[in-house]
Amino acid sequence: MQPASDVLRCLYSNKSCPNPRTTKKDGSLHRLCAYHQEKANNRQKQYLLKRKNMEERQAKQPAATTAAAAARPAVLREVITPAVLLEPIAFHDEEAKLSDHDVQMLAASMVPDEDEDDDFDSDH
Repeated sequence: MQPASDVLRCLYSNKSCPNPRTTKKDGSLHRLCAYHQEKANNRQKQYLLKRKNMEERQAKQPAATTAAAAARPAVLREVITPAVLLEPIAFHDEEAKLSDHDVQMLAASMVPDEDEDDDFDSDH
């Protein structure tokens, strides 16, 4: 059986605390002393503030993404569009033809950067 003084001591879990436990408004005892109770309350406030800020950022993120996408040039919006939203090109169909736009996009994607040419030449 614990002595009465041990029952009234702070129950801080990380190490033994000699301070007395605080009393709740209803007269029962808190688990912690005033010092550790205040630290726990501050930690809880910080956690709630961090969580609230994260939820606000997540709520704003789709709108920011949409605004950023609208600011891109039309050609980039088409290139970045997920494949799910694109119609398949019928390459096996004899009537499949590339539009001028398709040819321009393919040509632009095949032109090597000047930096890549320099790297290639220096390696060989």
